[in-house]
Amino acid sequence: MDIIKKIRAENVKYLIESFCEGNKSEFARRIKSSVQHVSKILNALGPKACALNATSKKYVGDEMAHRIEQAFNLNDGELSTKLLNGNSPINEIEMSGLAPFIKWEDIDNYINNVAISLQIMNIPMPLSDKSFITRLPGSVGGSIHNLAIPGDLIAVEVDANVENLANNNYILARLENAENITCWKFKKIGVDVLLQNEEFPDRVYDKITWKLVGLIKFSIRGI
Repeated sequence: MDIIKKIRAENVKYLIESFCEGNKSEFARRIKSSVQHVSKILNALGPKACALNATSKKYVGDEMAHRIEQAFNLNDGELSTKLLNGNSPINEIEMSGLAPFIKWEDIDNYINNVAISLQIMNIPMPLSDKSFITRLPGSVGGSIHNLAIPGDLIAVEVDANVENLANNNYILARLENAENITCWKFKKIGVDVLLQNEEFPDRVYDKITWKLVGLIKFSIRGI
């Protein structure tokens, strides 16, 4: 699960406690949703959060976040970029792992065990040994904008394989005859395996050869 969804859930909890007297029903009424949905949003703060699928039904999606901001007179994006209780997201949200932070242009060298300069950073959930953190460059545009945008950090697991990918996973891939690594949403429809660029969702690539670089596990914004 990406850190933005966890920040949103923390803020939902704060709004319920501070402006709805702890009443989830009142919060649900104000955002025109159900108590059941609110309870699912708060699951992102529970011990089993990492095992849940990152869907807008269980978490706060972009549309719901905008609705909450309007209902509580927040600025656009405020629900997602800071904790409303005044604490720092990184200090407030428990960190549970370490991973190397590498530059985007060093990904190939890292995967191929070529010596590079890197830093070790705390992350909100543990990853496999061959994973890494990197910052999305401007060149990726809005290709995975529902998960991350240029400037965000992403956590990538390199030991993933195509057979184990799930529909709507986000991945790094290299297209045939292309030098640069690109970001995609992975689509599996029946036996067909497709790649989708979220900036142009109607363009689905199904007749291209590509190689999986890694599975994007979560994103972090504001660092």
